[in-house]
Amino acid sequence: MSIPVGIGTTYQLSPMINARIEVVYRYTNTDYLDDVSKTYVDPNILKGSVAQKQQVHAMMMASSYKELTSKNLIGKARGDASNNDRFFTFNFKIGYVIGKK
Repeated sequence: MSIPVGIGTTYQLSPMINARIEVVYRYTNTDYLDDVSKTYVDPNILKGSVAQKQQVHAMMMASSYKELTSKNLIGKARGDASNNDRFFTFNFKIGYVIGKK
């Protein structure tokens, strides 16, 4: 779930065409959008819980920078779990009115 907070405006370019701009900042109740939360997973546990075909992808996603091969980070903090993710979007829209005379 996220809580959007934003502002926007609409401008009539002609009777048939309008332009809209919107900026929205979203507060979330999760820390998993960027996949940096909690602790590093032991690769042996990960291999045992994923189907054979998906193991390579699961290993790559568990450690996208291959930290586990260069350092022993298993069980260590992977981010600040108390700090939930937030993001913003910027939208620019052009609309055409159909059926208006």
